[in-house]
Amino acid sequence: MEEYKGDGAMDKVSQKTLENQAAELSGRKGCISGSTLKIIALTVMLLDHAAVAILGRILIRQGYLRIMLNTDPAAYAAWQSENMCILVLYWAMRLIGRLGFPIFCFLLIEGVRHTQNKVKYALRLGCFALISEIPFDLAIRGEILEFSYQNVFFTLFLGMVALCAYDFLDSRVIPAYLQSVCLFGGIFVFGMYVTLFLHRNSQRLFGWYIGPRALIRVMMVVFCIIAFLLGVYAYKLGLELARSLAADLGVMGGMMFAADLLKTDYAALGILTISVMYFFRKKPVRSMLAGNIVLTLGELSEFTSFGALVPIALYNGKRGLKMKYFFYIFYPAHLLILYLAAAAMGMGDIPGI
Repeated sequence: MEEYKGDGAMDKVSQKTLENQAAELSGRKGCISGSTLKIIALTVMLLDHAAVAILGRILIRQGYLRIMLNTDPAAYAAWQSENMCILVLYWAMRLIGRLGFPIFCFLLIEGVRHTQNKVKYALRLGCFALISEIPFDLAIRGEILEFSYQNVFFTLFLGMVALCAYDFLDSRVIPAYLQSVCLFGGIFVFGMYVTLFLHRNSQRLFGWYIGPRALIRVMMVVFCIIAFLLGVYAYKLGLELARSLAADLGVMGGMMFAADLLKTDYAALGILTISVMYFFRKKPVRSMLAGNIVLTLGELSEFTSFGALVPIALYNGKRGLKMKYFFYIFYPAHLLILYLAAAAMGMGDIPGI
């Protein structure tokens, strides 16, 4: 989350914006500041990563992968009984850790709303994404560098790019020659992504598989539904707002595709969560609730993320302690320490789970 800054040379528009934000913040009642939210998020993230980097490796060393391939129920029951304490602790820590990501998304949105330099903010996220990748790969995969799974800073960076694009499109009148492009992007790009999502998850969601032959028909149906909804939106609120929404959908679809392509932590689901939370940003609890619903629909194991509603409901909108760089440094540092602890236990070359 970016620090709140003042600027004696700001123009009248910026001054008015900050006055409006200050009025909004003054109306919030709570006992939890932004820095406290950071500490909560970092604590649950540490528990989650400790479960993966330490307990996950212990489970693998105890034969977890081998027993998962064993079709004998008696053998699995015996192994589970022997390792019950580690399994329970592992899953408890993982489920508690689910609170971390939505809080980081919320803090990202708060940072974008209050920073005076979005470019520096985005560059900082991008730089620490690169810095954190080797510690992340060591802690999670047991390798110095591999590209099958990237750290969450990449997701936050792409989310930041999306938020800046939303803000840019919302604050300016889209020229006539770009309106058709925005409309096409919103329908085609986002529609393509929805189609791919249904193709990949149809078996889990509906119990039947959407094969390659049915993709074109599904794609056309998705395009028609999006176009229809945009038409209804335009009829109710005006054509200009509908075009702006279409442009936002196009940006969101593009960033979701980029996150999937880079294989970042939470991938497209993370970008969708950040975007949905941003659209409800004026109401913190509603924003967090929307994000938790998206996360849980995308991955059922994220249901414990609803626990993040409690600290957000107590959020007072204030910055709290000055700890801008603490989160950035903590992330790669704790991953490296966890890997070194695993290596000291003779498990450095074993991947976590």
